Amino acid sequence: MKKMAVAVAAGVALFTLSSCGRTKNLEDDKANIVDSTPGGTDTAGGEGTQKDNIADPGGTSLPDDTLENLTGESDDTPEDSSWQSLSGRIATEISCAEEREKEIEKKQKEADTQMDMNLTAAEMYQLWDDTLNIVWELLEANLNEEDMKVLREEEREWIAYKDEEVRIVGEECGGGSIQPSLEAAKAAELTKARVYELADKTIGAKESNAQTGENIDTEMTTEELLDLFINGSISAISSGNSAFYITDFDMDSGEWDSYSIGERVDLDNDGENELIICGPYGGIYLDARDDKVYEFAVGEGDSLVLSYVVYNGSTWIMYSNRMHTGYEAYHMEKFEGADNLVAEMNFHEELVDEDNVEGKEKYTLNGTEISYDEYFELCSKIFATEEITTK
Repeated sequence: MKKMAVAVAAGVALFTLSSCGRTKNLEDDKANIVDSTPGGTDTAGGEGTQKDNIADPGGTSLPDDTLENLTGESDDTPEDSSWQSLSGRIATEISCAEEREKEIEKKQKEADTQMDMNLTAAEMYQLWDDTLNIVWELLEANLNEEDMKVLREEEREWIAYKDEEVRIVGEECGGGSIQPSLEAAKAAELTKARVYELADKTIGAKESNAQTGENIDTEMTTEELLDLFINGSISAISSGNSAFYITDFDMDSGEWDSYSIGERVDLDNDGENELIICGPYGGIYLDARDDKVYEFAVGEGDSLVLSYVVYNGSTWIMYSNRMHTGYEAYHMEKFEGADNLVAEMNFHEELVDEDNVEGKEKYTLNGTEISYDEYFELCSKIFATEEITTK
């Protein structure tokens, strides 16, 4: 992962990421940026690239000052630092990078010359390149040699892929002053994605205890996994087996189709909470198990609006269809564990003559017609406990 660069002069500025415990001088950062490209070589005297790091099959020790920056603890207190899992430390580093990313994005919006655009694009790439190198050091310091051997080969392939993608972007623009900006933006995009991908790989891996050399089980708790998804460190798996991140959603913009973090509720009656992402059509419910986060339920339009209710002492997932005048249909599902559906219920009301909105209605429960009084009593019990999860 090579340092970016744009041939520009940089002024001196100081910025502090207090929540990350790091202070850095922009003059040093920008000095590293000048006179290199995503596909070139590091400046003389600079830090080694990841290509250098993965060429050596032996693991490297994590520098003491890096560990202190990530955990806020020194190696004088191993009992404290050992509590923080590898994935937790990586999540902390990603959170720091995301804070800095917001500052750079603001500068990008304010850039009014091509030189400024080139510089901020290069700065963004260097941010994620540095983060990737720290993540790599953490992996080498904590994973066993067998896992690292596989990961090094994969990383070599990724580096070749990234370099080729950056080269293609540069060729397509046909040169000019905008080329460094486009190349840097592509390199930053791919490198950031790689950081998140490596963070995913730490879930379920075995970490080595630096003090005893013993392997410890890193299986994450439900709450830890949901926290990692919320802060963007890991992805979730959809019902179609595709991965998605919280950054894929429009969060808290105020628009009708934006999302927000909701409550944690035991939706599948297994004693552990699921996470509600409030949003359009009831949003998305997520379940954490087996060291991964899965989509548990999702609203899919006006005909499948998602909510949940408490009925007969258990939590049920409910899908509502109120699209048409004179017609309402509801489907409820009860789980005992996210992959164990134990009961379903369907009830609806509809016009006997759909062309006559003032006409008689009929009511059904699980395919059997019931009276209005029975239907009203059922609805009263169910809707008294319904929790709406639209934003």
